[in-house]
Amino acid sequence: MRKNLGTCIFLLLACLMPMVNAQTKETNSVIGEVVSHPALSELDLFRNIKRALDSHLLVERDFCSEDNLRYIFGANRASCLIDSKWIYGSIDSFIFGGDPIVLGELSLPPISMYYHLPLKGNGNVEARLDIIYRRKAAVSYAHFLEIFGGGWENSTVPQSPHQIFESPRKPNGNAHIEYHQEKNGSSYVIDVAFDADAVVQYVNFTEIKQ
Repeated sequence: MRKNLGTCIFLLLACLMPMVNAQTKETNSVIGEVVSHPALSELDLFRNIKRALDSHLLVERDFCSEDNLRYIFGANRASCLIDSKWIYGSIDSFIFGGDPIVLGELSLPPISMYYHLPLKGNGNVEARLDIIYRRKAAVSYAHFLEIFGGGWENSTVPQSPHQIFESPRKPNGNAHIEYHQEKNGSSYVIDVAFDADAVVQYVNFTEIKQ
């Protein structure tokens, strides 16, 4: 009986593997060789965002697809909508997200991602990507700067409503910093807020292509 069961499982996996490989191949063909590793952790998520920013993927119209969002960001569930003026993308379930946050009768995702790209503008193309944590992140101040490099300044952006202030418990607790980079006719800004333990609470990535 066990032998027959093992044989059935082997045959089932053998049938599924071509489907998995085909989906991975399709996803890789969309994003090219820029992001060579799917996001399997929160650190992978931010490493892949860094690669996408460096290659100006956020301002590309074909960036937002469900396959791309699942692969780049580690999403269990992703959606992309296109209307006459905008491209919207969102993720409310990550493979590393954890349990929902329950507030009374309200159930919120522990991590959310929102992306939007206008299809009409003043000549510049501006994409925005927001990541919001509602539970303790696994990405510290040190991790974040290790991934995105130096050159940070205190943020000039008003305090994010997603940043919850408590008495700092660690160095760089409650930090709110920003980074600017311009290269090859494009620029991007990163605005990140940390909690009292100096872990990420909220990040905004804005990329502008002139």
